[in-house]
Amino acid sequence: PSYVIFIFATTEIHKVPPTILSRCQRFDFRRIAIDEIMSRLRFISKEEHIAIDEDALLLIAKRADGSLRDAQSIFDQIVSYCGASVDAKQIITLLNIVDDELYFRSTEIIKAKDPKAGLMLVDELITGGTDIREYLRGLIEHFRNLLIVLSTGSTRLTETSEHYKQRYLADAKSF
Repeated sequence: PSYVIFIFATTEIHKVPPTILSRCQRFDFRRIAIDEIMSRLRFISKEEHIAIDEDALLLIAKRADGSLRDAQSIFDQIVSYCGASVDAKQIITLLNIVDDELYFRSTEIIKAKDPKAGLMLVDELITGGTDIREYLRGLIEHFRNLLIVLSTGSTRLTETSEHYKQRYLADAKSF
């Protein structure tokens, strides 16, 4: 019937054949901001009586990459594993996230111009089972954050915890 409307949603538009695309009206949606995702997860955790710290919420929101659905799915998985009390260290272990301390260690090694320490860090990452691609993505974000703080003198455009924002302000001066 003429009143029926089909809504076709995808995150992989490149896989849709052109013959289908030509018959669709297209709406592109923006990524949801990390603060908005954290706020929603904070609300859910309060309603479900789950104790979760801000750093843990930040890790989930960053991992969701702008998708509230993914954030809620990750949150559910973590609560299933951790129970009613969740902290950032559990999430780092569960999701195999590279700890931000490693990125700051990396820049300390670069500042010290210490190739031996650099090679030892690489060995530590590999023998520890760290996903090297994940580490490199995080290192790029780390360098981006340093560049932003160095260029603007502010941490407003960085997506990290308050503790690390202060470290970026201090470390950026060295570059």
